[in-house]
Amino acid sequence: MVLTAWAEERHLYNKDPLYHNGDRVRNELDPSSHCFPAGAARIGAPFEIVHTPREIFILYEDNHEIRQIFMDGRKHPEEMDLTWNGYAIGRWDGDTLVVETIGLREETLLDGAGHVHTSEMRMVERIRRITYDALEIEKTLTDPKALAKPYTTRRTYILAPPDWDILEDITCEHKFQRGIWYGEGPSGL
Repeated sequence: MVLTAWAEERHLYNKDPLYHNGDRVRNELDPSSHCFPAGAARIGAPFEIVHTPREIFILYEDNHEIRQIFMDGRKHPEEMDLTWNGYAIGRWDGDTLVVETIGLREETLLDGAGHVHTSEMRMVERIRRITYDALEIEKTLTDPKALAKPYTTRRTYILAPPDWDILEDITCEHKFQRGIWYGEGPSGL
């Protein structure tokens, strides 16, 4: 990830000075450590995708977050309120679902290392099945204030078995009650 000078300064400020095994954001500066949504650019597996004729929903196990992707041919609105997961529109390009998301609140981070973005960020995801039991998501982020050039990642997810269900009992509030965020509670959640 190639950052602008502004974003590099923010990233260095966000880094936890006590963590020596790589980058990690300081808990007090991480919105997801305070039960706010992680945001569409950061949230990951496990998740379930539900497809209807008008829209696609991605249901995430983490804090029960939901993304809504409109599939009815609409364009992004000229004016919109910023949201944690942004405003997403999708279209099919052959066997690949292309999702363009804008309108993301800049309080969210790009990752657990404390990389920042602005509300000008645009995220384009290319989601496709690469084998019967594997899904590939290529994600490209562009943000003229935070990223010196577009940043692309590619991840592969193995499909869950048919009897898999999203967990219902691990929410952010439970993690706080058990002391998970700050290391006081039991490990191995």
